[in-house]
Amino acid sequence: MKIKILSYTNPLDDKFESVNALIYTINDRFFTFNAELEEIEEFTYKLDDHPEEDVVGFNELYSKLQAYLSRTTSILISARREKANWQRLLSEANGFYKRVRSSFFAHRDDIQKLKNKELQEAQVEEAIPDLVDARRRAEDKIEELESIIEIFEEKRDELDKANTNLSRQQKAV
Repeated sequence: MKIKILSYTNPLDDKFESVNALIYTINDRFFTFNAELEEIEEFTYKLDDHPEEDVVGFNELYSKLQAYLSRTTSILISARREKANWQRLLSEANGFYKRVRSSFFAHRDDIQKLKNKELQEAQVEEAIPDLVDARRRAEDKIEELESIIEIFEEKRDELDKANTNLSRQQKAV
């Protein structure tokens, strides 16, 4: 009778430092756009029904609107960059997670014996809680950034429409 001994190693053993660095980066990364959100809320303007009566005021409003539009676009770009960074971190975390998941499903009897996929997933997640938490944090941050970006886009669109109206009025002046 031959006895076959299979040894099993954690699929992340060779990536231990990389995984820990990723988890640390995700947990330590911070962003806030609160000041920028407050800033764009203060962007106020009023289009004049008769711009030809105050050309200097019209030019000041046009300049102010251009500055608001530029600032909003700049903030929007920053928010999109931050989202891209979080998406990259999530993608990396997902790659590690899939590697562990596949290995556990293929090599761990305790997981294979579970008939329910949800129980199998729960068992995998229980084995790597820090990575699971990091993935969830990245997903939450991406979702938060999507909401923030939407607000910035709405403000930019509003300013762009006002700018278009001002440009039309400029032709009349």
